[in-house]
Amino acid sequence: MTINKLSISDRMRKVVPAMLVSMLAFAGCASPGKIGLAPGDAADPGKARVVRPGDVADIRFLCRLQSGEVVAATDKAVGQQEDLPKSAVFRLRDKDVPLAVTATASLPKTPGSKEAAFEEEIINRLTGVIVGMKAGETRTVNLAAEELPERGKDDYLIRVARIRVRPKEMRMPIGDYQARTGKPPEVGQPFIIDPAVQGKVEAVTQEEVVIRFSAQPGSVVPTPFGPGRIRETEKNYEIVIGAREGALVRTGPLVGRITDVDEQFITIDYRNPFGGETLICDVAVEKVSEAKPAKSGTKE
Repeated sequence: MTINKLSISDRMRKVVPAMLVSMLAFAGCASPGKIGLAPGDAADPGKARVVRPGDVADIRFLCRLQSGEVVAATDKAVGQQEDLPKSAVFRLRDKDVPLAVTATASLPKTPGSKEAAFEEEIINRLTGVIVGMKAGETRTVNLAAEELPERGKDDYLIRVARIRVRPKEMRMPIGDYQARTGKPPEVGQPFIIDPAVQGKVEAVTQEEVVIRFSAQPGSVVPTPFGPGRIRETEKNYEIVIGAREGALVRTGPLVGRITDVDEQFITIDYRNPFGGETLICDVAVEKVSEAKPAKSGTKE
């Protein structure tokens, strides 16, 4: 989809690979919307170590909206629970291990120098919440984030086209095709630009590759900004997105809220890391390790 820039910063446009680290695992979902420790963990809570600032704690969490829809969790099994509603901003994690975090003395403030990735902001705030908890303890907390300070008009707004246009036919040099696919072209090979409009190689000449695309007019397909309905023109397929003002959406690691929808564009505001929502999070401390003292002569 073509994204029409208003005044979005370079950091917002980049999807940092390190965000994979923040999409963390959650193990032992005891019941929908709740988390629990595995049998045997911290068998005697009265003797369990209390989390202090600087300690490293293994935690698991599940966060949801006021409506009950899950927005983040450290357990990939959550994504497989059909009876547990998921928000459009939920992303599945592919690991099932607790998350090791360093506890902080106070609740971190939203950094003013960069945009805040969604899961990263949840984790940052949980590092302050777990102080005072014991290994084996589970707590339910509300998390809210401050709006990022403005650096100028429209710094945190983007506009995306409400209508995606996909050609019925595409021609490209053989070298370009090989560079994009990593293999030589053959008739019948699939070539996907948009999953909603399937393509395959129709012909190969000495100089170019001819690709034909097909879609079912009238069908509805999912998009990050709302359901899209496919319509057909003489040369193209068009996907008209039924975006809804006020809905939460996700672009890479960032969560925003749709603030305006017109015939041409969808406007999204990323100023608040949680899209202006207050999250209800269940957090469980599985293990606590005492902070290691800094070595003499080294910087902390």
